[in-house]
Amino acid sequence: MATTEVQTAMANEARRRELEIKLAMLQGGIAATAQCQDRLTTLNSDSARQAQSVQGQLDALKLGAGPGITDDFGWKSNITQLLESERAASKSAAIDYIVANPECSEEDAIKAWNQAGIAFHSEIVLSEPMQSGRSLGLIYRQNLFNSGRIQENTWGAHRAWILATPKDIIMGL
Repeated sequence: MATTEVQTAMANEARRRELEIKLAMLQGGIAATAQCQDRLTTLNSDSARQAQSVQGQLDALKLGAGPGITDDFGWKSNITQLLESERAASKSAAIDYIVANPECSEEDAIKAWNQAGIAFHSEIVLSEPMQSGRSLGLIYRQNLFNSGRIQENTWGAHRAWILATPKDIIMGL
């Protein structure tokens, strides 16, 4: 064989090996993908069977046990919802009063809180709110002090914080 024939044969042999390796890699990838697909199909089928079983158990429980307590009343009782609504209305009114009267006394702010709490219950005649403005004011102040939002546990510091803080932030605390 001449040199060029040897070179051509070697080049062809190298190309053949390169193509055989590439083909083996692709065939291996195809086999691995098929195995993964088989495993995922099995896993999906198992999950579907389990979901069917759990759904059947839930349906049987609903049929046999009747409605759940939250189906009839919600996640919170009507009293709890009433307390939360009154507190939000009272807190909002007290903040508005303090902002409108920046030098007000603590007693005046408590009075604004309590009046809003009483007014909130238009369907029920109450002589005082369900939640005391004095008690909740003291709790709010202590929480502000404990969290470092105010430096002194006093009405003056509490009022100054209310005046310097956006209402939506105060309402969220």
